[in-house]
Amino acid sequence: MVIELDLKDRKILFELELNARASASQIGKKTGLSQEVVNYRIKRLEERGVIKNYMPIIDFFKIGFQAFKMFVQFQHISEEKHKEIVSFLLSKNTNWVVDCNGWCDLIFAVVTDNISEFEQIKNEFLEKYSDFVATKTTSIMTETRTSSRVYLTGKKHKDGSPMAQKSTVKRVEFSKENFVLLRALTKNARASVLEISKLTNLSPRMVNYMMNKLSKEKVILGYRVSLDLEKIGYKYFKSCLYLGNASEKRRQALLGYCDSHPNMIHSVVALADWDIEAEFEVESNEEFYKIVDDIRDKFSDIVKTIETVMVVKEYRFNYI
Repeated sequence: MVIELDLKDRKILFELELNARASASQIGKKTGLSQEVVNYRIKRLEERGVIKNYMPIIDFFKIGFQAFKMFVQFQHISEEKHKEIVSFLLSKNTNWVVDCNGWCDLIFAVVTDNISEFEQIKNEFLEKYSDFVATKTTSIMTETRTSSRVYLTGKKHKDGSPMAQKSTVKRVEFSKENFVLLRALTKNARASVLEISKLTNLSPRMVNYMMNKLSKEKVILGYRVSLDLEKIGYKYFKSCLYLGNASEKRRQALLGYCDSHPNMIHSVVALADWDIEAEFEVESNEEFYKIVDDIRDKFSDIVKTIETVMVVKEYRFNYI
């Protein structure tokens, strides 16, 4: 059953998109709602399952990590075996595990500072389940851009730039305590400093200092809300764009198109069979394929082909 969001809910969700750690008072000032109304509505959205979680947006490149994804198409697979495979992947140090409809059936991602960790998970997966794998493709992220859900506001165009992460960025010093803190924030980025202190065994003063330092160093790029899209009537599509002889100017124009689209939430520059991955949240298949057709039309000189999948179930997502 789809939960209808009114304008007040949408305004609150968008403010949480911009800063999930914003207080009810701060959100109230920006939305014209009282602190009490904001608290009540956030709690209701959580209870109804619209809000799944709050998480930090982490530039993992800055701390020496890389992201690897494997796109898998299955063959001769039963529902029971599929569940077993998902359970296996969730038992490993994976960061993203999803079921898909389209040219592949499942995607999993590993964010790590050691490529051998991804290789180990991939090899163990194939050793156990290669009989059920028809095709497999690996993608290595070299750049990723994260955008806010402007569509919640009804706007048709985004203002400003997305939060960009590049593999070429200069790394910063990163301690074990920093990692523990980021893991705690991934569980609930809206938790108070005192709550995070209890989870990490760090003093409240140290938690506050470390969070501010990581934000200043742009390791933490922001905080956003995680939504159950199905409950609000939205679908999640990923498109893989194969480019031909594209100049840097045209490639940046294509990325700029994606960045400015109100329904685009992530774009990725990848080392893979394809060149760019663009992810959209839309209300219908027709809306998504209209976007794909528009990309084909506007960038017919550089886009050779586009393969698409719809993410139908997300089992796990975190940055590290």
